Amino acid sequence: MRRRICTSSSTPALIALGIVSAGMGLKGFLLSSNFIDGGVTGVSMLLAKTTRVPLSVLLPVVNLPFIAVGYRQMGARVRRAQRARHRRPGGVLATVPLSRRDAGPGR
Repeated sequence: MRRRICTSSSTPALIALGIVSAGMGLKGFLLSSNFIDGGVTGVSMLLAKTTRVPLSVLLPVVNLPFIAVGYRQMGARVRRAQRARHRRPGGVLATVPLSRRDAGPGR
């Protein structure tokens, strides 16, 4: 029981740590050295250089189609898992939408 609480409470902190480290790498290494990354970040960096729109605006805008597709693909499953969790005693305390607990046995 203690392991689940620790995992659920540390997840937002680990996500924040990942965002900060990615931002530091982007700002401190890629942008200062004029390197272009691959994927959506690279497309956003190229657009920022050609259009003079700030990278902080382009990153979320370029990611929106992928977020929409992901929500469409996984949205119903996440909503079902959240509804099921709220029906269980103590389920309101769980904050992570998809955890190992939700995967079921053998998955």
